[in-house]
Amino acid sequence: MINFNNVKIIKKIGAGMFGIAYLVKYEDNKYALKIQKILEKQAKKNYNYEIWRELDLYKYIDKLNENDQLFFMKLYGYEIYDNCTRKQIRPIKIDSKIDPNDKFSQKIKKMDESLWCIKFLLEYKGNLTLEKFLFKNHELKTKQIYSIMLQIIKIHMILYKGGYSHGDMHAGNIMINKTNKNILC
Repeated sequence: MINFNNVKIIKKIGAGMFGIAYLVKYEDNKYALKIQKILEKQAKKNYNYEIWRELDLYKYIDKLNENDQLFFMKLYGYEIYDNCTRKQIRPIKIDSKIDPNDKFSQKIKKMDESLWCIKFLLEYKGNLTLEKFLFKNHELKTKQIYSIMLQIIKIHMILYKGGYSHGDMHAGNIMINKTNKNILC
């Protein structure tokens, strides 16, 4: 059982529309901590809510063979809080664009006002995303392009086999694993 009171934040490593990721230290090891605002009704286990489907995905990942697990972050623990005062920091400024007639804007407003959140303690795979890798390496070799494509296809195959899909697959959400092991299909 993870004691989230003993998790020490080192620095922010990313932010999305609904959550923030931090590099943290816990029991002398480094992890990623994802804090995501939720609504009170989402705190009760119900697979209509994304957080419960995500937690189910982590259970599926734990059952994969070791080679397939390399494509995903391991979940070490999670906890739901009803007193979360941390403010959401987004990659783009949208707070001033809250439209009372837009359902997405209203969802963001409700999430921001909510005191409920979920914290995930995850494996830290470094901070090299595919987006950063592509930005640094303007001219990739054919083998590199082929390898990247095969690995993304492999991720989708693993998810599909388990009955899952990824609704936020983009270059900023794909981590580059540093390994000398061949993990292609």
